[in-house]
Amino acid sequence: MRTPKSKNQFIYLIHSLFFCLLMGLFVTVQAQTQQEDVAAATNPAGQVADEIPEDAQSITEGQTLFSQHCNVCHGVGQQIIGPALASVHNRRPIDWLVKFIQNSQHVIIDEEDEYAQHLYEQYNQQVMPNFEFLSRGEILNILAYIKVESSSNTAGVSSVSETKSNITEDAPSDEAVANSSLGPERGGTSITTMVLVGAVLLLLLVVIVLAARGRTKSEA
Repeated sequence: MRTPKSKNQFIYLIHSLFFCLLMGLFVTVQAQTQQEDVAAATNPAGQVADEIPEDAQSITEGQTLFSQHCNVCHGVGQQIIGPALASVHNRRPIDWLVKFIQNSQHVIIDEEDEYAQHLYEQYNQQVMPNFEFLSRGEILNILAYIKVESSSNTAGVSSVSETKSNITEDAPSDEAVANSSLGPERGGTSITTMVLVGAVLLLLLVVIVLAARGRTKSEA
């Protein structure tokens, strides 16, 4: 027959096991939430991660449009009249880029966008021509070409001198974003899960051993 002491030990271990399960679940949920926050921070507000096309036809069309309308004033990896455009899709939201390309004056003057005004002042108050005839899809194709060129170029040249730290909102490069998905947050979640599983197995083993010992004593 099981003694009151062994019963109390058994109940205590069951409570401990339940508590560990709850704590492990809480820690795992917290780690997942941190991962989601980091993922959200890698993309500027309003940017749709998969909106820029990656197919060859879109990139080719983007290269043609870039040659026709952009390369007189912009290089991908070098500044010409206007800023270098390397990884520009990471520096500003997609919606902002489309709006600025179609009508930069509206963004600078009417919306009084601080980032746009800083660009305007930095580049000797030269206003980029309007490209309202370009559709959103065509601009996305241009960005697709710039994205490809950014990864193959010695790109990463910033278009804005960092004289105003509160203005620039540069996101990490494509490589940094990819590496962040393998960073401490994801690794931490895996370790937490392993520790949780190990603790549960250890407690189960202790419960089984104590139960077997209690049964042996009762039979004796």
